[in-house]
Amino acid sequence: MTRYEAFVENSWREHGLASVVVARIKDTNVEIGCFMVDWWCLGVKDAAFFDESTETELAEIVAEQMPTGNERMHPACAKKLIDGAVAYAERFGFAPHRDFRKARRVLSGLDATACPETFEYGHEGRPCYVEGQHDTPERVEKVLALLEARLGPAGFDFVEYDDGTEEELDVGHASDVLYDFIVAFPAPAFGTFSEFSGLTASLHVCPKLITFKQTLALFLHPGHPEWTTKEEAQEVAESFAVYWSHAGGLLASAEADEEESYVVDLHEDDETEPLPRIFSLWCRGFMRSFELWPEAWSDALERPELQPHFTVLRTWAEAGDAPSGKPYPPEDDAEDQISAAVTALYRSFQPERERGTKNGRQV
Repeated sequence: MTRYEAFVENSWREHGLASVVVARIKDTNVEIGCFMVDWWCLGVKDAAFFDESTETELAEIVAEQMPTGNERMHPACAKKLIDGAVAYAERFGFAPHRDFRKARRVLSGLDATACPETFEYGHEGRPCYVEGQHDTPERVEKVLALLEARLGPAGFDFVEYDDGTEEELDVGHASDVLYDFIVAFPAPAFGTFSEFSGLTASLHVCPKLITFKQTLALFLHPGHPEWTTKEEAQEVAESFAVYWSHAGGLLASAEADEEESYVVDLHEDDETEPLPRIFSLWCRGFMRSFELWPEAWSDALERPELQPHFTVLRTWAEAGDAPSGKPYPPEDDAEDQISAAVTALYRSFQPERERGTKNGRQV
């Protein structure tokens, strides 16, 4: 017997873009299709297909695709929304993502007419292209040219991507939320924000992928009571999602520009602590992932050519009020040394991480 499950991002009706995950389950085999659906203009912007999966992996993929929360969707409605978005986009010359043909396999067997809902495509009766964070100038130019050719210069709407101060404020707010939460409920994995920051950075560096859901689970531990409200849980999860992306962005920027390679992220309230202690805590957090997910690091910790970089991190992690009680190393250029070591590890493990992403492998 075959059954289907479908999930969509929370508050998806408020926007024109959302992740949709559909699973076709037969016995113990789970096929999963992931779709980034833009029903205002472009149809299916991204797609991925995973076969021979499990229901545990389905839950992990849903959590990773929708870190700020999800809701169940009737599978027939998911098919109706996806197919309708593709048809709408094709009217303007936009084909679905190249992997859509594979991912749509999970939709076979579903009857869209069984969905009682009516979906409206476009925004306020007309196509609206919202520029994405990763849309290149060439991509934007091509989309606008196609729309203008089909509809004329006044026949559609265009919303530019804003990468200015609003994003910076979002990161600042997320950091404040997480800082206050960690102060109230210090976890075994990170008793301070600095340790949390180092741990988060390490998860973008390690050779194998660790899911967002696995890391989010660290916020719940014996010292933390049950969430008092759904809103509290959602705010922490959303803040962590923002900070997670921020940490990855710092590493990517450092890897691209070695002269500006600063990856030790400090909260403004950390300024009350001596910098050597902050560096030590950050490195302890980074190295804590070795203990929490040893399978993610595997034999990477023993690679001879990487030992100088691990030595820098270990030296700082074992200093100050660490159990070893070793003195702090000289502070001169400390942040440069730590950032350079982390950036070198990030660069070394990127090929393996990319292969893992391509193959859908997760720890």
